[in-house]
Amino acid sequence: MRFFPFSSHNSLRLAMSSDFVTDGYLGPCIVYCYDDFEAPDRRPEYRVWDVWPQDPSHEPVLRTYDVDAAVRELERLTVDFTPVA
Repeated sequence: MRFFPFSSHNSLRLAMSSDFVTDGYLGPCIVYCYDDFEAPDRRPEYRVWDVWPQDPSHEPVLRTYDVDAAVRELERLTVDFTPVA
């Protein structure tokens, strides 16, 4: 494991160590939402961001219904971060 995962009700974030307060989280993350919350046939959508918190003027790096694609993009965005010792 390179990083320490943390999830909330709608996001997956990564930290450099188990001490989230001191070391903090990485910017890249996956946010889970619905494509149309009001629609009866709504589908889960995964938005991969390169920054946290999300800036409304900034678009996500990837918007997809494929969780595997979202995870691959998150891996790509975190490849240059220093792994946990």
